[in-house]
Amino acid sequence: MIPPSAVDCLRWRDFVAALDGNVNTASGSTISDNFVTTEAAYIRKESVKLLSQSDNLTLSYDGGTTRGHESVYTVHATIPSTRDAHLLDGNEASGVSHTAEHLCSVLNKHLREIGPENFSCIVSDNAGNTRAARTLIEQEYPWIISLQDACHHQSNAAKDIGQLLYFQLCISKMKSISTHFHTSTFAARHLSALCVTHNVSENIVAVGNTRFVSHFYAARSVLNCLPLILQLISSEVLDLSLVIDHFTVELRQLCTILEPFPRSIKCLESSHSTPADVYLFWLAIIARLHELFKHNSTINGAGLPKEVMKEITGIVNGRHQEMFQNPVYLAGFFLDIHLTSDHDLRRLLPAYTLAGTYLVRLLGRLYNKNPNSSPFSHYSSWQDIQATFHRQLLSFTRGLGPFEKRSPSTQTNREYWENLISVPSADLLAVAGLLLASIVSNSMAEERTMSTITKLNSPDRSSQKVSTLIDMATIRQHYKREEARTIT
Repeated sequence: MIPPSAVDCLRWRDFVAALDGNVNTASGSTISDNFVTTEAAYIRKESVKLLSQSDNLTLSYDGGTTRGHESVYTVHATIPSTRDAHLLDGNEASGVSHTAEHLCSVLNKHLREIGPENFSCIVSDNAGNTRAARTLIEQEYPWIISLQDACHHQSNAAKDIGQLLYFQLCISKMKSISTHFHTSTFAARHLSALCVTHNVSENIVAVGNTRFVSHFYAARSVLNCLPLILQLISSEVLDLSLVIDHFTVELRQLCTILEPFPRSIKCLESSHSTPADVYLFWLAIIARLHELFKHNSTINGAGLPKEVMKEITGIVNGRHQEMFQNPVYLAGFFLDIHLTSDHDLRRLLPAYTLAGTYLVRLLGRLYNKNPNSSPFSHYSSWQDIQATFHRQLLSFTRGLGPFEKRSPSTQTNREYWENLISVPSADLLAVAGLLLASIVSNSMAEERTMSTITKLNSPDRSSQKVSTLIDMATIRQHYKREEARTIT
């Protein structure tokens, strides 16, 4: 977006006067203080109206910092049918302690404005205050499911692996190489030329503080460019002494062992990701690590010492326990229509028991929220609901009617369950399935908004107020949604 101060430029005023001498242009301060704030307020009002008419909303939030060193917590609500995230707030909290109670009060304001009964999930990273705020919200509104952001979780698992002592010397050398090629224009220019000649698509990538799994991307770029760097050294273009005795091997090991994580995160960053996807991609990560460890000493393995493999296994097991002690992921995965039914279901199948127990508990929370809502009003008692639900879950698992008609190639999970809501022999399971398929399992809306704020809050515009940045981000987000609708 063009800064409002641009209209104060003399050339702009001359340009407008040349077009029409009767037009008086508003000042930059008038645009930012009046026009922008009025437009943003109107957009928020319309967003609240739209959100109030939607069910199974996901509330997400996260903190960030502007160039003026002001702290801001953004809050979004996502509509499940369109997966559109609406920016509700940019709470400037520099002079306030970021306690769970403070965050809870910020979130509660928007929950009550839209209607807490319209929400089914709340998502954030797993920092102490944000996690505690989620817990407080869940205690106040028991039907709202508290989830930690899956992308942050998997990035932290990869970060833990990268911090193992075995990789420290390798990472230290990698950072030195990265720093050299980002500080020396001479070295960077020659390396860029060789990259073009040898069709190497990616130059040296720096280790960043904000990108997920940044160590992997930096390590991969150095590994791909290493032959070219050695060529520059051998041809005496660069006067460097690079010892690569075990460096190349360890760098390749680091890339190999971390690679499943960024691949998974890239998919889970989507606004269409659900708890089922989180479980599926975590299984894929574990399967890949198992394969690497199984063939460790072959060309298809990682070639890691046994002690390092044990440490990695411990990290992954710890992160698994942290994330998946919440059965919502297994339950969502169990109700995924892309999976094959089990016609010979054994009732003691662990996944069936665990998922079924959680789904009954979830249904109970929805029932307690409003016993007179559909489809609960069609049943005589909670015991009747439980018995009917168990029959429906069994039929779904075995692929019996009315659950046998699945079209995963043309139908999303949400569309499938939405079509079954009005079917008496599927209505209870459909309520739970629709809710789980509606959840957005990440807080990437916050990351995207903070990225927008960073672009708007450029160094030459670093004195902008947080309220102005949030208003401009709100307007930009709104018109991007409108543009997307026009295209589709």
